[in-house]
Amino acid sequence: MNRFLQALGNLFRIEDLRKRVLFTLALLAVYRIGAHIPTPGINSVVLDQIFQQAQLSVSSTCSAGATSAA
Repeated sequence: MNRFLQALGNLFRIEDLRKRVLFTLALLAVYRIGAHIPTPGINSVVLDQIFQQAQLSVSSTCSAGATSAA
């Protein structure tokens, strides 16, 4: 636990590490905010209906059907 706290302390003492971590956190924040902005021209209700009719889930679509039962 002591090594963890020491490493965490170094994170804020070393300027280059601090800049990199803050930049990464800023990018994650922008990504999370962007995930809630709807894409223009895409009707989410129709998209949900298409997924329901095809009995697909987003995880099954992204994994090429590997997560669904055969």
